[in-house]
Amino acid sequence: MRLIISEEEMKRMEQKFHEDFREAAKNPPSPDIDTIFKLIVVTIDRDYDDEGNPLPLYPSFKVDASECYYSRTLVKAEKIMRKRVIKEQKKKERNEEVHNEIYCFYITELPLEHKITEYVPGEYLTCRAYDANGLLADKSKAGNI
Repeated sequence: MRLIISEEEMKRMEQKFHEDFREAAKNPPSPDIDTIFKLIVVTIDRDYDDEGNPLPLYPSFKVDASECYYSRTLVKAEKIMRKRVIKEQKKKERNEEVHNEIYCFYITELPLEHKITEYVPGEYLTCRAYDANGLLADKSKAGNI
């Protein structure tokens, strides 16, 4: 038995396939596991000259990612991040010296009760990158767990 499909029907099927694919990409299935969110604050690790003046950041500079927070939800992690941004902005408004200027933030979603290799890039379920002002710059929904 041969099935004959018209060109019009084939176009409708292709269009439906693409719509379904786009919808799945926008709303990927989330695993049914408990997760925690890790907020990493990346700061600029400035070098200073002998008089204590900061050296220029160009052509390269060091960063430090030793400040981190854990939160039960993404909303709470973003709230901590915004508080950190406001704290630094207030210091700048008061002309206080900011030693560890914020460079960016990362919020990674990690599964609970699952082995995580702390220093292996990509060990997360999702990852979001934010600029120094706490604005979303990029996000990935494809970790390697």
